Amino acid sequence: MPDVKASLRIYTKGYILDEVNKILGCDVDFGYSEGDLIRANNIKHYTETMWGKNSTHENSENIELHITELLDWLEQRKSEFINLASKADIKSDIFCYLSSKNGQAGYVFSADLLKRITDFNLDLVLDIYMSE
Repeated sequence: MPDVKASLRIYTKGYILDEVNKILGCDVDFGYSEGDLIRANNIKHYTETMWGKNSTHENSENIELHITELLDWLEQRKSEFINLASKADIKSDIFCYLSSKNGQAGYVFSADLLKRITDFNLDLVLDIYMSE
């Protein structure tokens, strides 16, 4: 059975997580602020802020459900997202984790879904793991 998850990620400079939360009107699920220490080495600092929101679907093998949930959420905050983009240099994407324990899986992204992704100028990142 495939394991799938999706997240919306927004990268920006000049804003910390609390400021992005305020602009978007919600709390972050995961992320870090520009200037925070990178925990792996405790020496270097992040050079940008990363704000992330996870899809909430559980036990769903349909990656489109996860992505659609995030796009619906973003659509409800379209003016806030545009406001953030107008004030800061942002990069944003939909990050998809796709895993199959039997070494086989197939994923389809409909043209309608891909259009919604590009309407927000989001990149689509696929992190794929196959094992037998």
